[in-house]
Amino acid sequence: MTQIDTLLARLHDTSVPVAILSLDGAALAAVARTRAAETRTSEVAAAMVALIFGVAGSTLPAVAGEAAGMMPLGGVTAFAPSTLLAN
Repeated sequence: MTQIDTLLARLHDTSVPVAILSLDGAALAAVARTRAAETRTSEVAAAMVALIFGVAGSTLPAVAGEAAGMMPLGGVTAFAPSTLLAN
């Protein structure tokens, strides 16, 4: 047990190398560069998809739509308030 205590005391007394101190900054900078490249790639991909859909939507012929009738759920029922008040 005293050997471990002696080794830990020696480790405590030594100074931290400068290369280890600057390692965090280099690693974080690499992560930031990777994230920026991934973000840029996904933004470009989204822009290309939007451009393709926009061009396709504007060049394809549109199908003529038909308006729905005034009574989308059926005709006027005999018990509708408008028919009951008319009598």
